Amino acid sequence: MRAIAVDIGGTSTKIALVDEFGAVERFTRVPTEPPLDQFMEALAEPIGLLASGDRGVRGVGVAIAGFIDEAHSMMTYNPNIPWLEMQPLQADLQRRFRLPVRLEVDSNAAALGEYRFGSGTGAKRLLCLTIGTGIGGGFVAHGELLRITEQCIGDVGHVIVQPGGRLCTCGGYGCAEAVATAGAILEKAGVTTLKDVADPALFREAGRYVGLLAASLGAIFFPDRIVIGGGVNSASSELMAGAREEFEKSAGSEVKKRARLIPTNLGARAPLIGAACSII
Repeated sequence: MRAIAVDIGGTSTKIALVDEFGAVERFTRVPTEPPLDQFMEALAEPIGLLASGDRGVRGVGVAIAGFIDEAHSMMTYNPNIPWLEMQPLQADLQRRFRLPVRLEVDSNAAALGEYRFGSGTGAKRLLCLTIGTGIGGGFVAHGELLRITEQCIGDVGHVIVQPGGRLCTCGGYGCAEAVATAGAILEKAGVTTLKDVADPALFREAGRYVGLLAASLGAIFFPDRIVIGGGVNSASSELMAGAREEFEKSAGSEVKKRARLIPTNLGARAPLIGAACSII
């Protein structure tokens, strides 16, 4: 039993087959870039290949960065990919492939993937933070995703961790998403890809902001485990080191007593695996 899993991020979109045990097969990716019709065609080609043949495919699970509507049919808000807002992604994909399609917030999908198959296995209260083009957060309590607003726990990447800091795509200044993500690191390094960042201190600095974010959210959700994932964390162990350092320094005693701050063991594929969980 398998699902086609799609993870639409701010920079790239990943597509794969995922089985009922969380194993990822036939992984590929396409750029997340406009125009919409061109993006949908680029997305449709690998999905079509995976849907063909007898692979026991039950449907398509789509993780997407941003808020989604109550019906899980479209993304309603994301300042990083506004051209995808309010587009009928579920209906379009169902029409093309005649398979069930389920949309999920990518941070929720990452949390669900980690809870079932990753670093969150066995946690009673799991907070998962994903650091990539943006920052997302998902929370699982006793096996259930928490949905406070817009089908998720809110836009946690826009918690301010550096007052008066870098301008964010949301219009605010000093959001975690503005100072701890790939864009902020690349801007400071003067390069275009994370693998070209020569100074590990840039990852450690970003990690300290992630630690501040984790400490702040820990006082709201009181998790017993906080998993840090996403492409930026996968790029350098220095981000996790900085996050732990700042979390230990800044978090309240009760938060630190309850929570462990740990890295993902699913890596950047956690949202893909979680997207499949909504189907199989």
